[in-house]
Amino acid sequence: MLEIYCQGGPQLDGGWHQGVERGVQTFYRPSPRPTAHGFLGVVELERPLASLWCTIRDHSKTHLYHDSVRSAWTRPLDDDTQLVYLLTDPGRCLLKQPRDFCCLSTESKQEDTWVLAMQSVFEESLPRPSVDAVRGEMLPSAWILQPSQRNGRELVTVIYLLQVDLGTPALPQRHLSTVARKQSAVIADLDSFFSL
Repeated sequence: MLEIYCQGGPQLDGGWHQGVERGVQTFYRPSPRPTAHGFLGVVELERPLASLWCTIRDHSKTHLYHDSVRSAWTRPLDDDTQLVYLLTDPGRCLLKQPRDFCCLSTESKQEDTWVLAMQSVFEESLPRPSVDAVRGEMLPSAWILQPSQRNGRELVTVIYLLQVDLGTPALPQRHLSTVARKQSAVIADLDSFFSL
């Protein structure tokens, strides 16, 4: 499974390479830019939809299940939108210097699909770039929750899409499969968080 990202493995439409990590369908999409990457994870969880939603939409809890996030700062703009500053731990992505991101986070809830979307923005009130971290760019990314019922059980299909430009220096090619597995498996870490 580890080899599919680097050696071509199954490739889907849109250039995505597929694998499995801790029960999560994982996908990685290379970019023409050596610093940009697309990660996708999909799994069905038997967890209450409201509990999952409350956890992922609260950015101050992200570090509890996503160990590459060191800290998060938020400022609400309205009931569905907030500014978010994320500082990440470089070790999770096998980098030497932390990456930080200034983002806009917005949510949408419809009957069969709940979405928390994020993308980098420039906003005067967010922290300026510093020498302590490389400023990354979060390209359109999202958590998507799709509830369903099966044999009286409440199930939720969880989709995690992360598209980022990590800035320079670029992530070494030899580490891409490891990082792809870790990023997509954040859903498994989220599920484990609910088991504590």
